[in-house]
Amino acid sequence: MKTALLYLALVGLPVLGVLAILRAGQRLDPPVAFGGMWRVEMAVADSTPRTCRPPAALLHVEQSGERARVRLGAGSAVGEVTGGRLATRSALAVEGDPTLRPGPGTCAGWRLDARPAGSRVPVILSGQLTPEGCPCAPVAFMAQRAATSDGEDPAH
Repeated sequence: MKTALLYLALVGLPVLGVLAILRAGQRLDPPVAFGGMWRVEMAVADSTPRTCRPPAALLHVEQSGERARVRLGAGSAVGEVTGGRLATRSALAVEGDPTLRPGPGTCAGWRLDARPAGSRVPVILSGQLTPEGCPCAPVAFMAQRAATSDGEDPAH
């Protein structure tokens, strides 16, 4: 009898704990998968001054759960995935091009706000880049997930 009680305590209780955790996990929804490389197309008018244009580059997102590191060109910022949206907490710094370095009339950086078009593993993003430190207007963009070097779709 003692052996049976000991067995139930040492094996049965942990099994019940695992089953409870699995049941609780069924109600969890994973965040949208933004991770990967994105080809960005900016909606910028030809008349927009060069200092008011975000850097034309690939958008690179490294994501772990609801946290992300976002790079656009040489600039990077920490981002968060909440409510199906990717947003940077701070501005993506303008780096690399000396003519676009922060200064009078030049944007210090760009805050990113993007939403997926479709599923939890989106192929297209839409959003805007909002400038900081300058009088420029926000710039709308569309981004399409870039294929990896081996031609595979990184979403699958």
